[in-house]
Amino acid sequence: MGILDSIASSVARQVSDDPAKQAQILLGWKLLRDYGGVDGLLERFRSSGFSAQVDSWLAVGDNIGLKPEDIRTVFGAEGVTKMATEFELPEAQVMSRMAKHLPMVIDKLSPDGKLPGNQAAMLMQGLRLFKS
Repeated sequence: MGILDSIASSVARQVSDDPAKQAQILLGWKLLRDYGGVDGLLERFRSSGFSAQVDSWLAVGDNIGLKPEDIRTVFGAEGVTKMATEFELPEAQVMSRMAKHLPMVIDKLSPDGKLPGNQAAMLMQGLRLFKS
């Protein structure tokens, strides 16, 4: 386990006493780590044809939303199955939750239209979202 994984584990315990919520935080972190952080995740959306959506999440103003099936387009059937297994949720629920929450999370991580400059700062800012 790397230093950022240790920080994520520590912060997850501080954010919530609920083991299920801690697991969701850590699995979310693992998802980001597996896909190259937020930058890698956003690039994956852009290269899958969702540049306008990503740009709207980073810009001031309304976010262009996603449909659950867009998640399968970006991650493929195998990727969705892997996430569903890790989150212990049905695939349809994983796709629905990601489609609903990802635009809002990216928007909140980039209040001035830019993402924090390093992963540790982004992790801390992202975990603050769970407290609010």
